Amino acid sequence: MSYLTGLQQQHISILGAGISGLAAARYLKAHDCHVTVYDDRAHQPNLEALQKLGVTVCYQEFDACLLQQSDLIVVSPGIALSHPALSEVRARGIDVIGDVELFARINSKPVIAITGSNGKSTVTQLVGELLNQSGISACVAGNIGLAVLGGLFQDSHENYDVFVLELSSFQLETLESLRPLSATVLNISEDHMDRYNSYKDYIQAKHHIYRNAALCVYNSDDQYTYPEVKTAACIDFSVKSNRSAFFFNHATQEICFDSKLYGGDSNLISPTGAQHFNTLSMRDIGITGLHNISNIMAALALISPFNIDFATLKPLINQFKGLPHRCELIGTQDGIAWINDSKATNVGATVAAIEGVAPLCKGKVILIAGGDSKAADLSPLSAIVAQYVSTVFVYGKDADLLMQVIPNAEPVKSLNDAVTSAQQLASEGDVVLLSPACASLDMYKNFEARGEHFVQLVNDLSTNKSSSGGSI
Repeated sequence: MSYLTGLQQQHISILGAGISGLAAARYLKAHDCHVTVYDDRAHQPNLEALQKLGVTVCYQEFDACLLQQSDLIVVSPGIALSHPALSEVRARGIDVIGDVELFARINSKPVIAITGSNGKSTVTQLVGELLNQSGISACVAGNIGLAVLGGLFQDSHENYDVFVLELSSFQLETLESLRPLSATVLNISEDHMDRYNSYKDYIQAKHHIYRNAALCVYNSDDQYTYPEVKTAACIDFSVKSNRSAFFFNHATQEICFDSKLYGGDSNLISPTGAQHFNTLSMRDIGITGLHNISNIMAALALISPFNIDFATLKPLINQFKGLPHRCELIGTQDGIAWINDSKATNVGATVAAIEGVAPLCKGKVILIAGGDSKAADLSPLSAIVAQYVSTVFVYGKDADLLMQVIPNAEPVKSLNDAVTSAQQLASEGDVVLLSPACASLDMYKNFEARGEHFVQLVNDLSTNKSSSGGSI
């Protein structure tokens, strides 16, 4: 009997009526489960959609007495397992899992699993596009948009060859049953410290992705990504060392890797005694920055089990332009480049953005940062800003905290003021980089809304200039 068959006619409680909760309700209801959805938010998300499914919906505080009547509880990623009601029902032996764990118990298709503090959406999207355009049908899901159970529910899911999943630390907390064909932790920097008791707990949650993986892909430049027990095959990548399986040759500006990883003969030796390498020139890459070099290497390593002809991948990588709000070049005005990196909601992302952008900048780097730091340690910004950034404008909830680690930072009241100030300061050859190092929720609905506002403000600069007779 399959796991899904065993769930039929059972009473399943879903906590959280957001994207993942709605997808779980739809999937389980379609398979004859008795479903109740609980959500403790006042605005009652997805009420109409849930009512159409015919599930019971309760918008109220989570009650352990009610939940203990469940055969299974599926908790949405945004709800911590430490919630008192969940702690109580778990103590009574009721199975509490996330939607990814439920997916893992049901799914029979190969999975590529991707996590990391930064870059995971870019790598997930790139992996999906490389597979799909190489004739391997891939469903991209998880933290990137489509809920994992939404991928199973689609009519076309039986035709998928593989699921490519972006997974957050929240989603990984309850994960035990997933058996990825390949899995990676791209990088780790402090994030979500308002959720975890310690940095170590956050790292451990990320490392759940390596459990049962056939191939572990890790970043040799970041010791926190190393699999603790290397019981599976491992491939590493690096932009700093040429001793990794995938590495970046700074002299030739090429990504290099051993031919054997794509079905080549690893015994082929050149006249100089060097091993034969496949190479990918920066000229063949459609996105820029050292952090994106790492992302490309990780993607290539993750799909290596499929033995795709590498020659077919080069033009596909060139066509990939990245995702919005991730070091996205909005445009150049009067020789000033404006870059939208609103997705940089933690310090590690901003450090990576500065390290990636600064070497390409002919003039000054002007940084705009601020928002809700989520109780993270902001001190790593000090050295990188001192090395590469000429001026920092800070705003939002934790502007004062940013000024403590960047003493010369200039406070402004809003993103609008930051853009105006940056325009007045910048000159030809400079880069203005929005890379907040903080979440957006103190002032915006999400990082997308913040990025869209930044794009609009920059576009307005062009419009105002044009209306006054200026030129770009």
